[in-house]
Amino acid sequence: FSIPINAEERNKSLQVFRSLKIYKEHPDFVESYFGKFPVVHLNFRIPQKMLFFSDIYKEFSVMVEQALRRHSYMRLSTNLTSIEREKFTRWCDSGEIYMTRSEINEALVNLVRFLHKHHGTPVFLIIHDFDSILTRIRFWSAGENANSIISFIPGQISKLVNLQDDLVKVVITGVSSVTGRNYLQGFKHCMFLGDHEYTRFFGFTQEEMTLLMSKNHVTIDLDLIRQWYGGYKTHKGLELFNPASVYNFLIARNLSSYWVFESADFRARMYELLKIEVHVDNLFTLFRGDSIQFKFEENFPLIHIQKILRIVEDELQEQDSFLKMFLTYLFENGYLSWVGTSRIRLPNMEVQEEIYRVLTEIIRSKENPHRLKLESLFKEFHGALKFKLPSP
Repeated sequence: FSIPINAEERNKSLQVFRSLKIYKEHPDFVESYFGKFPVVHLNFRIPQKMLFFSDIYKEFSVMVEQALRRHSYMRLSTNLTSIEREKFTRWCDSGEIYMTRSEINEALVNLVRFLHKHHGTPVFLIIHDFDSILTRIRFWSAGENANSIISFIPGQISKLVNLQDDLVKVVITGVSSVTGRNYLQGFKHCMFLGDHEYTRFFGFTQEEMTLLMSKNHVTIDLDLIRQWYGGYKTHKGLELFNPASVYNFLIARNLSSYWVFESADFRARMYELLKIEVHVDNLFTLFRGDSIQFKFEENFPLIHIQKILRIVEDELQEQDSFLKMFLTYLFENGYLSWVGTSRIRLPNMEVQEEIYRVLTEIIRSKENPHRLKLESLFKEFHGALKFKLPSP
């Protein structure tokens, strides 16, 4: 969608798109919208170990700097006032960014407004991994530090999406029911593995896998590849394959784990989760290939989310709320899949292997009160990594 720097660049990019599937299937769509809008793309994903507001704010400042540099040509815009041009010159000149804290906080709003004014066309806003920071903080951090982050990030997003006169479209990825949906009321939510018009674009369908295997001369049976990278099913039975894992498999030509959890976050949180016996039972049930009952929550009340930060082990209601939120988080991020309309399971061997690593590390930990129970369960099931597929 982004307006190219010049006509030559537009023609080069359009030639690339004309060779792609999207152009062959929807040529009118590409021709109508290609290169027609100023685009602001923001990536809110941060390094895993960042939990303090000061560190996250530095990362936010870097993201702001990168966004401004992509549009540094506006220093010369005749559609901006001299004061507005001076701002861009000061922000982007000489390889340095000179901005006060208040300017950083308002920079993205100003960027959208300036782009609209410069091009005379409203802006296409893309926000990637909006929930990355919020989810990590919800599961890890408490107190004033967490509150600062939780108020700052949604505040920035809210200011942007409220620029309705300056925006033609807003697309936000990575919005979890556990945290982010409370801050984005009124948006159309296209859930992972939901039965909506975009579901098939979340991964490769079986037809696409068959075509990929043929074009890449893969001789391994598709059912075996499905056991490793497929298994993501909707209520209506549409099955998807993990595209990142399939890509890595096609490069390496080896059935192995390529896509796993954000290990530090996931494993540390699982260690806390598995201090509660009912959670041990649920996770082991999932690990061995069976399913468990699950009701997807469209939106958790904020008061329940806040309790994540202070789980009380002797209050069963608190434990159940946390388990529901954690399973929802795992489901939305591709770690669980539907079985029918009311149960979930691990989708494939790739995910199962990561759960295996978590469980075996728990057994080695002397701090977990249920490690002996896990050890006993493993003796009955030791080394059983042959995935049990659900009945058709």
